Amino acid sequence: MRPARKHFLTLLAVLGLLVHGCSHEPIQHLIPNVPPSVKFTLAPVSADRDNPVFYAYRVFWSGDDPDGRVDHFDYAIDPGPKDTVWVSTTRSEEVLFFRSTTPDGKPGVVSHSEDFHVLVIRAVDDKGAMSARKSRAFYSYTVAPSVQLTAPVPSRLLSAEVPPSLSIHWQGVDPDGQVRTTPVRYRYRLLPFNRASDLWMVSDPDSLYRRELADSLASWSTIGGDTTSATFTNLTPKSEYLFMLIGYDEAGARSPVLSLDENLLMIEVNPAATLGPRLHLFNGVFDFTYLSGGYTTDKLVWIPVEAPADRPFPLNWEAFTSAGATIERYRWGVDLNSVLDETPRSDEEHDYSHWSRGGPLEQSCNLVGLAPGTHLIYVEAKDNNGYASLGIVALTLVVPSFNHDLLVVDDTRLEVDKFTRPIRPDAYTDVWPSATELDTFLFARGGVPWRATQDTTHLVPSIPGIFAGYAFDTLGTRLGLERPSSGVSLGKLGQYRHVVWMVDRRGATGISTNSEPPITVLRFASSRGQASALAAYVQAGGSVWLMGGGAGTASITQFNDTRNDAGPNGEVYDNTANELVQGRLMFDGAHWRSTFSATRRLVEFRRAPSADAIAATPWDHFDHWSGTTLRAPDYGKLPAQLRPRDRATDPLPPTRRPNQGSLYYPTTYSVEYLTAPNIITEDVDPGQGSADIASTLDTLIEANSFLLLRSPAPTMTYYHGADVNRFVFSGFAPWDFRRDDCITLTDFVLQDLWGLDRTPVDRGSVPAGVAGSRPGSASTLRPSGTVVTRAGYR
Repeated sequence: MRPARKHFLTLLAVLGLLVHGCSHEPIQHLIPNVPPSVKFTLAPVSADRDNPVFYAYRVFWSGDDPDGRVDHFDYAIDPGPKDTVWVSTTRSEEVLFFRSTTPDGKPGVVSHSEDFHVLVIRAVDDKGAMSARKSRAFYSYTVAPSVQLTAPVPSRLLSAEVPPSLSIHWQGVDPDGQVRTTPVRYRYRLLPFNRASDLWMVSDPDSLYRRELADSLASWSTIGGDTTSATFTNLTPKSEYLFMLIGYDEAGARSPVLSLDENLLMIEVNPAATLGPRLHLFNGVFDFTYLSGGYTTDKLVWIPVEAPADRPFPLNWEAFTSAGATIERYRWGVDLNSVLDETPRSDEEHDYSHWSRGGPLEQSCNLVGLAPGTHLIYVEAKDNNGYASLGIVALTLVVPSFNHDLLVVDDTRLEVDKFTRPIRPDAYTDVWPSATELDTFLFARGGVPWRATQDTTHLVPSIPGIFAGYAFDTLGTRLGLERPSSGVSLGKLGQYRHVVWMVDRRGATGISTNSEPPITVLRFASSRGQASALAAYVQAGGSVWLMGGGAGTASITQFNDTRNDAGPNGEVYDNTANELVQGRLMFDGAHWRSTFSATRRLVEFRRAPSADAIAATPWDHFDHWSGTTLRAPDYGKLPAQLRPRDRATDPLPPTRRPNQGSLYYPTTYSVEYLTAPNIITEDVDPGQGSADIASTLDTLIEANSFLLLRSPAPTMTYYHGADVNRFVFSGFAPWDFRRDDCITLTDFVLQDLWGLDRTPVDRGSVPAGVAGSRPGSASTLRPSGTVVTRAGYR
């Protein structure tokens, strides 16, 4: 046999043996398995004590097996010498949480915790071979959670006086939480406290905390993070306790300290500490909070309220309990025979004369069908300790007659006359007008000589006032009443279809009946605890022109949050700050519902471009109040500009001395104006199948000045929707401008918006064809610019 052939046959024999052997013996006996390898591609680095948040980390790794595949990975956190817990995963990434339970001891407002960790990982291939372990050592850090007791509120100085049964409420924050931003659990303890022997506990809370931790918080209760209250019953009367609370976050960190300002509460159990919950009753007409709890039917606790008889009367309430108590039940009734009568209602919806079924969520009612006259509405609040309080609303339902056209309410607080000399008054020191001067400027009959001019050598006849020719009555509010709102009742306002209500900026600042200037009726009636006859009149369907430069402020200033004011640029009343909200006249009536400001500045007042646009393309829609079609007035009749007075058009009146021109020709003006968009839209034809959405608030006059927070800004608006009946608001005093512009503006509101008639009394020269006016011939009385005293002589 040739050598080449011999070698070939030998090779075939060897291959045959190998093939035959593969069916019985693994090939790895011939080629050993290569173990896989693993490495971290992204993992925590070594200790970084300056990183305040480092306990939740997404870790990435990768593995490789040169002769097969990686089946899974095993990892362990802080493995020990034995009994190491390995976690298996087929993933190449995980979000791992590392505990951080040891306070770092660094002083500061924010407390941190830390721990040292070792993360180990290995790869396992499909043959079970394991890679060499890879490890990473590092510190974890977390911001410790904080807790705050909210009811009762803790104090360093005073113990919270609580009833024998109480609930304690709190809130917790975990600022760096990954899954949740509140603690995952809380621990608390109610500890008996003897002031004689345990005073060290509150003088040194850190020592108290260390003592509790040394005992591993064995006497503390544990609850989940979704529970933020604890209830205790049958506490020993006339005893004291300490309530301690801490929170734990998802990294295991706990609240670092006990503080008498946050999570350590001193408690004194006093059954006599409460007279019952303190009731707060309110709606769009009034807002009243009792000074204390109590249960009496005495008339001294009645809340007098007027409202229109032909409309539902909604009423809302809430109650504030003593520290640690909760409301167990509210209930209400109307004209009860006795508050002790527990007879159930025959009909929960219509039987008002018995107590309602009641419950902790029964916090409103809507009364319909009550007859005109006075009704007593009883509201009872009872807490979990059995203490109850009673509130009583004395509701007088008035039927508005609306049988007269116009009432002008002078709620200004302008300078008054001072007759220290027998012949003529002392000179005025404030800007025009004084109370007397405004009275004559607006209401004088004209042609009547009047006294008290600065020049006493001759008599000067008056000229008819701005309202001359209209059928109107006036009502003053400077009456010196102990309760100022008693001078303006709904019964009085309800006799008139239209009311002009005037408040100047100075008048909006008076705060009491004894101050100077004394408080206006509008401010008094719009404050907490009072009922507003004007708000009730608006709800009854009366039309209002609210104006004067201080009216908007007077109606809301008692609720002003000074933190959002603009400093020297004026007050700011904002919807988001709970100032300009439902129940306020500017919100419900004027429909100013975003933000407005009030100030006195150098300002120009011009007809709004949007008013010109409406004049070019008038709107019309169904009028809810008349049942007919309401059409847009011709806004082109408004003054193009409210022009400042000058000597050529408005001579200095004889009530002023020649050197007092600066008091009659002002350079700055009081203005209330919107500082944010305020779009009001409604379905103006709700009877149709589809909605007809249109704007129901028109801007008539804008204020322009670089000194305002917004310019140009709406300052005079007209609401013509279904909520209230034609509400006009002017955030300025019309009498601050030229007489003919004041006449034009007044006639526009009274004639073009309200449709009132006027007899052609000559009030001086008025541009022809403006605001529906009926100008007469050039007046020979005009140059005098005279006034009449408030005592008469109109």
